[in-house]
Amino acid sequence: MITSKQIISLTERYENTFNINGRELVIFVNPTKDDLKVSKAKKLRFIADCDKKEVYVWNSYFAIHNSVLGRLGYHTHFEKNLFCGGCDIANNTTYITDSDYLEDVVKNLDKISYDSIALESLKYKFSKNWEWLDKYVVGSSYYITKIKEKFLKKLAKVVK
Repeated sequence: MITSKQIISLTERYENTFNINGRELVIFVNPTKDDLKVSKAKKLRFIADCDKKEVYVWNSYFAIHNSVLGRLGYHTHFEKNLFCGGCDIANNTTYITDSDYLEDVVKNLDKISYDSIALESLKYKFSKNWEWLDKYVVGSSYYITKIKEKFLKKLAKVVK
């Protein structure tokens, strides 16, 4: 369980501006409500790193996850410490909407080799506490818990 003191200590800062597809893309790390006002976006994408306790947030209309991962020093969605998703913004608060990657991998679990990188990545992701992310993307830990439940049920069927 993350304490309120730990949540308060998470750093909020502006990360960088990248030129992606001829557009200026502003990426925030652990954004404040004021940062979200600046973005003026209705839909955002994010990449959360559970090891660093950092979430990178940007306007979803300007770039997809694959365009941003490399710019932040990551290689792929399969990295075990990452959770990539989308969120809506209302009243300067972000609310989780989806994680297509995570849902697709769990949905197709029966087609994945038991010793695959994707499966190991999922096991690691689901072993972590994601409550810290709720400060930035409301409902994330609940969403991940629900996907984890589906994963465990499917995994039990696949392993038998």
